[in-house]
Amino acid sequence: MAEKIEDILEKCLERIFKGESIDDSLKAYPERAPELEPLLKTGFALIRKSPTVQPSPEFKAKARTQLQGMLAAKSEEAEKRPKVPIWHRKWAVAVTAILAILFAGTGAVVASANALPDKPLYPVKLAVEQV
Repeated sequence: MAEKIEDILEKCLERIFKGESIDDSLKAYPERAPELEPLLKTGFALIRKSPTVQPSPEFKAKARTQLQGMLAAKSEEAEKRPKVPIWHRKWAVAVTAILAILFAGTGAVVASANALPDKPLYPVKLAVEQV
């Protein structure tokens, strides 16, 4: 299977950052060079310039204000939600377990209705008939 262009681009950019030239990286993938060259040049230019891009103080202040507002709204939302006591959750687990056992037992009784003496559910059938 042919290697994806994304993977090749990543490998070539890593080689360039280790000191290899763009042309040397392209020589490693001659069949993909026409497609790869503009991507490498653009990617390298973007990464080279990225450390110089800094947000303005106004942008930082606005972003901080928005973030604080969102956090405050989330905490208010959390406070409005009804809190369920831990014992409610424990009771819910216990009731769920009891219901699961009852359903499993009922299933065994129903399944044993046609059991013959040589079947594993026959003792269940006998026990139900004696009740």
